[in-house]
Amino acid sequence: MKKDDIAKLVAQKIKKGDVKIRSKFSVLAEKLGVGSALLFAILLAIIAIDLLLYWLDVTNNLASLSFGNNGILAFLESFPYIPLIASIVLIILAEILLKRFDISYRAPLLVGIGLLIAIPLVGGVVMKHSGVNEAIERRVEEGHMPPLKPFFGNKPVVRDHAIVGIIKNSTSENIGVDVEGSDINIIISDKTHIPPRATFIVGQWIRAIGKLNGSIFYADVIENLSSHRDERLNFNQLPNVMNN
Repeated sequence: MKKDDIAKLVAQKIKKGDVKIRSKFSVLAEKLGVGSALLFAILLAIIAIDLLLYWLDVTNNLASLSFGNNGILAFLESFPYIPLIASIVLIILAEILLKRFDISYRAPLLVGIGLLIAIPLVGGVVMKHSGVNEAIERRVEEGHMPPLKPFFGNKPVVRDHAIVGIIKNSTSENIGVDVEGSDINIIISDKTHIPPRATFIVGQWIRAIGKLNGSIFYADVIENLSSHRDERLNFNQLPNVMNN
């Protein structure tokens, strides 16, 4: 079809009302709205990835993968699937929004997808190493920012293959732990792996990997999360964790 014929066809459609001419203001407003949504989706994806990396740092759970089946099951049981799924959904949403811009048609599709994956990943890594998480964690432990408490710091957990709680009593053979009001007795055997120079003091946070049987937990690995937390935050002295 010739250009003149196309122009006439479009003109006829406009006269009939089949095609409506939009104002520059409405087009600009739509682009601003889509652009804001795109930036917001990327920002949320960065935060979701940062929370995922922060969880790995706080729990030190990657180390549990080296402790056999119970370690792998403990890792899978506690893995933060919500931030992972959220980051994937947000990256897909960002890709959909990017297609609303002309630039998405001028660059190869794989380039656009690659950038939308790389930017949140790099942003999440940078945010994780920026010290923002540690600053927020300190504020949360001081009683500030209550809405962020579910996301920062140690959390009491009891699952089939992992337990996180506060030490109530400790001997060479077992450790009594409080997990949200429930008393769990962690059994220490000759096969239990305990990091060198590790100490377990009443009031500290502890994590154990093994097998739960009622209120008894047979530990393959025991780790002092309060010590790990102090190393992360460069603290020389533990705060009163019982009040947090």
